[in-house]
Amino acid sequence: MASHHKKLITDKGTWRFIESGFQDPYTNMASDEVMLDLFSESKIPPTLRFYGWSSGSFSLGCFQDAEILLNTEKCNKDAVPFVRRMTGGGIVYHGSDISYSIVCRREDLAVPRRLNESYKGLCAFLISGFRNLGLNPQYSLSQPKRNIKSGGFCCQEEETYDITINGKKIG
Repeated sequence: MASHHKKLITDKGTWRFIESGFQDPYTNMASDEVMLDLFSESKIPPTLRFYGWSSGSFSLGCFQDAEILLNTEKCNKDAVPFVRRMTGGGIVYHGSDISYSIVCRREDLAVPRRLNESYKGLCAFLISGFRNLGLNPQYSLSQPKRNIKSGGFCCQEEETYDITINGKKIG
């Protein structure tokens, strides 16, 4: 994934669309923080960023405890990095996956206030972003449900409006 920026035109205005390539987990999380800071200071427009991970690593939700979920000693010994996201959600192992981050106001997406409908609206926007990457995403609701105990791993559970590609959860 080459690193480049372009405009993404929506019915609510122009967004910045970034493909930032594959980077180490620390750079990925720092990029998310900088993007949020710049947006909060009105220095950048609403932004959707897609990125990859240059090595196998874990990211944890902001409320998760690495000491409980990971064998941190083994991760350190085996040079498997782990980072904390600014957002919630479950632990994710990143290999060759593509991740995304988004900064915007509610008005930038025109999503309703009800949580489930709001999530659907956000995922609809993300589906258009994934299609810009040449992928064929769809809502999880069109896939048969899996009954898996997740143990805190984000991609092991599916909600109605989660996004899947080829039957695998991606968002």
